[in-house]
Amino acid sequence: MNAFAPGPRGHMLFGCSERFRNEPLSLLNECRQRYGTLVRLPVGFGASFCLAFDPADLDTIFQGENFGRSDIAAAFDPLAGGSMIIADGQKWKEQRKAVIPSFALPRLRELALNVDALAHERVADWSNRVDHNGDIDLQHEMVEYAMDVLTQFLFGHRIGAQAIARISHGWTLSLRYMNIRLSSPVPLPDWLPTPNNRRLHTAAGQIATVLLEIIAQHRSSTDAAAGGFLGDLIDYRDEQGQALDDQHILREIMGVFLAGFDTVASAMMWTLGDLAKYPSWQQAVRDELNSVATSSRLDLKDTPVLEQCFNESMRLSPPLWLIDRKAAKPCVLGGQRVPGGTNIIMSPWVTHRDPSFWDRPLEYHPEHFAATAPSRPKYAFFPFGGGRMKCIGIGLAHLQLKALLRQVLTNYELNVRPEHLPEIEPAFVLRTRNGLKTSLTRRVAHGVSTVAI
Repeated sequence: MNAFAPGPRGHMLFGCSERFRNEPLSLLNECRQRYGTLVRLPVGFGASFCLAFDPADLDTIFQGENFGRSDIAAAFDPLAGGSMIIADGQKWKEQRKAVIPSFALPRLRELALNVDALAHERVADWSNRVDHNGDIDLQHEMVEYAMDVLTQFLFGHRIGAQAIARISHGWTLSLRYMNIRLSSPVPLPDWLPTPNNRRLHTAAGQIATVLLEIIAQHRSSTDAAAGGFLGDLIDYRDEQGQALDDQHILREIMGVFLAGFDTVASAMMWTLGDLAKYPSWQQAVRDELNSVATSSRLDLKDTPVLEQCFNESMRLSPPLWLIDRKAAKPCVLGGQRVPGGTNIIMSPWVTHRDPSFWDRPLEYHPEHFAATAPSRPKYAFFPFGGGRMKCIGIGLAHLQLKALLRQVLTNYELNVRPEHLPEIEPAFVLRTRNGLKTSLTRRVAHGVSTVAI
């Protein structure tokens, strides 16, 4: 590939692939600081990525028809290949018609009371789930809560604990093996019988077995209340009147798991973790939620303090720390001609820390998102992507977050001890290496706190 932009040289054969695998965040930051807003990153055997950090270039990429699925996305094929989440072009447009109604506001409003109940049950049990030090692992709790909500959304009712356990186990294994695939800048084809590929296909097959059982039960159900995302897919007919078969439905469910499970769990974990570290902001959000009794569950506009805190957590700890696209044809980015077929990487982690756009780029400073804050380019902040392929599940994420925070902040004060500050792990989503331990102090009526649990 032509040297369309400056960048590191790396190893003669392997480029920067080892650093990309072992320390991607520091590598991306270094590339931005040393080489500018458009960087050529060699990843081995003549292949290169284009790193794009300038919001103006991101606007071009997100809005343009020339930019679609990258080669990196092939890493997800064993889990969600053929789903709308992975699809591109006309196929994406057609599949989106079947998927989008489930994420519309009327459907989310129907879900809201169920989510409130799930949040209440989850937090009510926290006193039984703390360890001997009175701490709870927010990472683990948010994963379980996100699974509860997502299965309710997908299937329209609660599924059995055994089914959830089987899905959770298969998903945990699948992500472990998928992260190994993602650690390679150019994943090997999933049909190659490598040990990791075989393990990934086995784990994904375990999930598929459970989901196909649920699909069969749904099809045979006479319960009029059976619905959810699965019910919408079963009822869907395309322009020719054709229904979706079970394999297509399975792929779309797997796609929603891929896009809406770990990402939402990560977003909630980082938001709660930051509130635990900054008690004045925690109290401000608590007061706001208590004062807005009829707050909309589906967005954050009527709770501006919560919106500021959530956005600031997403700025500093974006679950999607890397977003990728591919230029189908030659294009111009940063004033440079980029060849067609180039894989392009955008990093919220890097752009969200750019001092060109943020007054205090490395600090937790929710005032960055106050109504009086200086204006900044549209894609100086893009935690959930942008353009036509922006995450369609943001309303569902807000619904979960608000329901959970009402329960948590009404019942507890949170605190993170210095020895429990997290070690960041940039896997499929941005998570912590060893969980996020948080100490709980129970609150009683009128906001008076008692001793720690």
